[in-house]
Amino acid sequence: MGAEPDRVDLSRHEADIAIRFRRPQAPDLAVRIVATVKYYLCAAPEYLAAHQPDEWEFIGYDESLAETPQQQWLNAFAAGRPFAFSSNDLSSIAAAVRFGAGVAALPDYLAAGLIIPGINCPVQRDLWMVIHDDVRKAPRVRRTADLLAEMFSTQAS
Repeated sequence: MGAEPDRVDLSRHEADIAIRFRRPQAPDLAVRIVATVKYYLCAAPEYLAAHQPDEWEFIGYDESLAETPQQQWLNAFAAGRPFAFSSNDLSSIAAAVRFGAGVAALPDYLAAGLIIPGINCPVQRDLWMVIHDDVRKAPRVRRTADLLAEMFSTQAS
């Protein structure tokens, strides 16, 4: 299974199933939305207690992911205030938030206990399951795809 960014090429059979934030356009791929990921403005409670909003520093993606909707929204929200840390790795960004390094837009599955109340981040992104047409009816691929879809639907409930 591959994950965003497009590190595996299903057309070259580098994987049977991929989970992506972008809907692929290749005609030989079967796609379906398995989840919608909502983003929240987040910070460690200790950071919020020690910093007024005009003192906030931000944590975000580096230039390789600057075009993502969550980073574009965060840049607009920051309105020129400094970024203390940037990375192309979401787990590093989430860890920096948890350790009190600043404020970031995090997906719902990483935001527990960190959501800043009263600020609405409008960013929601569909998560796509992608399967190459050649293998999508193979029993092992079908079972795996069904289990993944069930896992995502359980998480959304």
